[in-house]
Amino acid sequence: MLSGIGDRDQLAEHGIDVLSHAPQVGKNMIDHLWAPLCFAVTRDTLFAADTPVQLFNYLVRRRGMLTSNAYEAYGFIRSRPDLTLADLELVFFPVPFVDEGIGEPHDGHAVVFGSVLLRPHSRGRITLRSPDPRDKPIIDPQYLSDDTGADRAALMAGLRACARIAEVPR
Repeated sequence: MLSGIGDRDQLAEHGIDVLSHAPQVGKNMIDHLWAPLCFAVTRDTLFAADTPVQLFNYLVRRRGMLTSNAYEAYGFIRSRPDLTLADLELVFFPVPFVDEGIGEPHDGHAVVFGSVLLRPHSRGRITLRSPDPRDKPIIDPQYLSDDTGADRAALMAGLRACARIAEVPR
């Protein structure tokens, strides 16, 4: 868009000369929305990874909790039995990874199960904030906006599956 290829009205709004009117540029953005469920537990999570023992294990033996990437397990399921292929990924983190890591930290042991849309129907868009290439674009993912509600239904089916897995006794 900054180079002049995009929707002529949007480019003109920012004083950018139109090289090619291409209204589809910036449209049909797809993002794989994920929704997490966090469960408090009593022990055996990466919450305890910052101990001197774990640091020693990592630095000397290259073993222990600090070798984890936190993304410990995942699987693929269908949200409905009539689907041929999986439309959801279920993920497991033995760490209280909440609010994308930017919110208030959880103050104890917890695990996270999450549901990820693999083939979302919702489509977002990217537009210019200004003609300055240093300004970040405006990204509107329009999550769960599909007309049929298929994304919402699938994501909820995934969260129900995560809750069922979390209820299984150890």
